[in-house]
Amino acid sequence: MKVYSIRHDVDRFQFFLPADPECKTFDQLDGSTKLASWEPPEVFILEPKYRAGNFYNAHGNFLIADERAAEALRPLLEKAGELLPLEYKGRRFTVLNVTAVVDCLDHDKSEWRIGRNGNRVLVNRYAFRADLLPPSPIFKLPIGARTTTLLTEGLMDPAQELREIVRREGLKGLRFAELWDSEVPGPGPSWLFNIGQEA
Repeated sequence: MKVYSIRHDVDRFQFFLPADPECKTFDQLDGSTKLASWEPPEVFILEPKYRAGNFYNAHGNFLIADERAAEALRPLLEKAGELLPLEYKGRRFTVLNVTAVVDCLDHDKSEWRIGRNGNRVLVNRYAFRADLLPPSPIFKLPIGARTTTLLTEGLMDPAQELREIVRREGLKGLRFAELWDSEVPGPGPSWLFNIGQEA
């Protein structure tokens, strides 16, 4: 069993920014339900010369899928949370609001960056408790719920795994950084230096 972070490939693929620099809509995607109050913000593409992928980002690390990607991954996305609509120039996109927020981190085995006051402020190397991983392969931790989207691999039929579907369908715009492997004792590689497999 492995856990990856899902990151948008902002160095090569287009991404969204809110048209209003004061917009806080994406900042409010904190793991709680937003479907009833969701009002899609107006967005624009900051780097229009970049390649158009199937996945986008917006002011953080949120999984935004075009129609093709959303359809291919729908069962996994629906298991992870709410699918919120977003439009751009007549095209429909889906923002995944991950509500599968579970504290499955092994706090003692993970390696932390320590703040000036001695408190743990950032995970440098992750370790997880396999017995606490959620049934949804896409999830978030209570810490970093606004920024880090995680993916478990090894809980289902390999043909139905997210990375396999992305590969098989030729979907572009994501990177996967391996954070932890249950077969390897101790915390995984530092996510700060592991940009992972491109998709």
